[in-house]
Amino acid sequence: MLSKDNFQHIKDGLESRNFHVKVIFLMRDPLERIWSIVRMRRRVAKNTNSTPEEQEILEKFKTPNFELRTRYDRTITELEKVFDTDNIYYNFYEKLFTYNSYSKLENFLKIKLATPDFSTKVNESPKEKKSAKKQERS
Repeated sequence: MLSKDNFQHIKDGLESRNFHVKVIFLMRDPLERIWSIVRMRRRVAKNTNSTPEEQEILEKFKTPNFELRTRYDRTITELEKVFDTDNIYYNFYEKLFTYNSYSKLENFLKIKLATPDFSTKVNESPKEKKSAKKQERS
């Protein structure tokens, strides 16, 4: 959601402190991102919302706030106006937790990272289980 000017301000501030700036832009599948937010809000509200998840997702997807947060084409355009593409690492969150992505990130950063534990899932929000009737229709 940041503009070219915002990115330039960030870059200038870091470089003035002698940082070599590299950007890591992790995206979420837009639908998964919205679904995750819906599930998290339901968890916090103790599932008091009676609207089916799918309907709530469709409603959220139409709002300007959610559109802005999933318009990666805009963010990429603004980033590339400020940062050299060799200094930007793009990946999707859903693909991040693999040895292949881990290796690419290490190569991009040119540093050795700690050995990952991909078996541990933190803050996972399981999808709503379908009822027996819903499963029969699926």
